[in-house]
Amino acid sequence: MSLQNDSFQIKAQNKILENGKGFVNNVDISFDLLDKGTGEVASMKNSFMPGWRTATLHVIDKLNKRIFLISEPYWPNEDGRITEMTKRRLYDIYAEYRSI
Repeated sequence: MSLQNDSFQIKAQNKILENGKGFVNNVDISFDLLDKGTGEVASMKNSFMPGWRTATLHVIDKLNKRIFLISEPYWPNEDGRITEMTKRRLYDIYAEYRSI
């Protein structure tokens, strides 16, 4: 019975990691788009509409909430490092945006 439980636990753990990696990859794509948009606005900071600032803060806030819902794995591995880097990247994008 223990062998069957171990097999189930390994399969479940692998599935969770797989889904987590897909989520982090999609968040990374969103960051690329947000980073690109922030860079474009920085080059024309005097000509953007005031509503853009509010909309961008809303997007950053939503991403922030989603990212901090990701629990870091209990075991040290690459996924934990990637999650930490993702959180740091959002902070950097926000800091860049606030400097505009």
